[in-house]
This record gives sequence, C-alpha cells and structure tokens, in this order.
Amino acid sequence: MNFKAIMVSILKYLFLVAIFFIVDMVSSSVVPIDLDWTPPADQLPVVFAGLLLSAAVISLVISLIVVRSRWSGWKLIGATFVSWLGCMTIMAQIETAWFAPALNIPRSLAYGVALRGLVSVAILAPVTVWIWGKAKAQQEAGESQVRLPRSPAEWGWKLAVIAVVYLALYFGFGYVVAWQNPALREMYAGGTDPVVFSQLYLTLLQIVRSALWVLFAIPVIRMTRGSLWQVALMVALLYALPMNIAHFIPNPVMPDPTVRLSHFIETATSNFIFGLAVTWLLNLQLGHQSERR
Repeated sequence: MNFKAIMVSILKYLFLVAIFFIVDMVSSSVVPIDLDWTPPADQLPVVFAGLLLSAAVISLVISLIVVRSRWSGWKLIGATFVSWLGCMTIMAQIETAWFAPALNIPRSLAYGVALRGLVSVAILAPVTVWIWGKAKAQQEAGESQVRLPRSPAEWGWKLAVIAVVYLALYFGFGYVVAWQNPALREMYAGGTDPVVFSQLYLTLLQIVRSALWVLFAIPVIRMTRGSLWQVALMVALLYALPMNIAHFIPNPVMPDPTVRLSHFIETATSNFIFGLAVTWLLNLQLGHQSERR
C-alpha cells in the first residue's frame, strides 16, 4: 500500500468516526430511555472523550471486518448489521435486563438502549460498507478458510463445548477480576438478590448467551478472508470491544470509574479469548471428520 492509499484510508476512517459520533448523538436524542440523568458540568469533557473513544474504536473494528470481507453489496450490509447489532447491543442489553433488579434500574432501560443501538447500526452498517467501497455487489473472492460444522450432531457437541468454555471464562473472570472490586460488589448489593444471582438461572442464561455469541459470529466467520487465526482475530475483536468500550463513558448505572474499569478488563479480556476459542472450536476437525472431507 502506497502513501496515497494510506492517507485515503485514514481520511475514510476519520469520516466514518465523525458520522458514527453524529448518528450516536442523534439516536440518543430521538430514542428516549427510562432514566433521568444529566452529566454534571465537570464530567462533560470526560463524557465527550468517552463517546469519541467509543466511536473511534467501534469504527475501527467494524472497518477491519468490512475491509477483510469477501462479500459486498447488500449481503455484506446485512451480515455487518446482524453481527454488529448482536455483539454490541443485544448481548449487552440481555445482561442489563437480567441484572436490572440488583442494580435498582428499570428493565425498560435495556429495551430503550437496545432500540437506540438498532437505529444507530441500521444507519451505520450501510454507511460503513459504502465508505469502504463495497456497497456495489461484486463477485466473491474465494471461499472461507474456516470450516463450520456440517451436521446436527457436530453442531451439538461443539455448542456444548463452547458453552462450557464460556461458563468458565464468564464466571472465572467475573470472580477473579470484577468481583474483587469492593465498589462493584456494593453496586450489585453483594450479590444477595436470590433470583438474579441464582447459580442455576445465571448458568442457564449464560448457556443461551454462549449460543447467541456463536450465532452472531457466523456471518463474520463465513465472509472474512484469510487464515484461521486472521478470522479468529476478527471475531475476538468483535466480541471484545464494541460491547465493552462504552465502559469508558460515565453513566448513572456505573458512576464509579473503578467499577467501569473492572468490568471492562473482565469482559473485554474474557470475550477476546472466547472469540478466539469459538472460531477454533467451530473449525476443529476430529480424525474421522477430516477423512470425510
């Protein structure tokens, strides 16, 4: 890539960040949420910086996925929309809705934030594809290097293993990283809510979420060109950053910056590892499966 191409790419990226920032502001104004909060004047610069950081990081991750995609046109737009909305918004707001009673916030807050995300991604997915010159349908270049399961039985045992991996990462990082913060434990009332923190219910919820993570990764796995580990890196970044970078934005649900930082380290790290694991496990071929290829 020559200097001119690099500069054009940088300008495209900055243009996308600016559009992202504007769309995010507009959707926040248009879609109301059940939360009456105005940032204090002394926190406005921090809120602005957090919003700008979020726009920059998410734009970078989605741009990498779009640029490395073998797909184009509406197929790419649809795939980007599904994976982006799912990993950034739906997965996060399932957690918000579940933990709302422990946080003393209405569950309707999660629905409002999800609607904001839907509006934003519906606008930004086609804009991102257009900015990177892939809005017009073109012939696909080659095939995916990652092999997805081909039978119900293979899907079954792989989803089961993926669920176990996710449970280990979710509860392991949740306890070792997040739960060691006294302010975080206080925010969740020490985990005393008998329903929200029921080991059975929480485990079942995370098993469902592990399957949803796989569902939202499939479009990226199928359309990304490159080796297994290049595809896995795209999935890991998609899992780790779009959902979690918002922890750098001050908010009334998590006003303590140490709590937001603990949650960011916990979820960004565990989700990144999980993204690598999901891609590798879906591609994994046992001896008899390789022979049948």
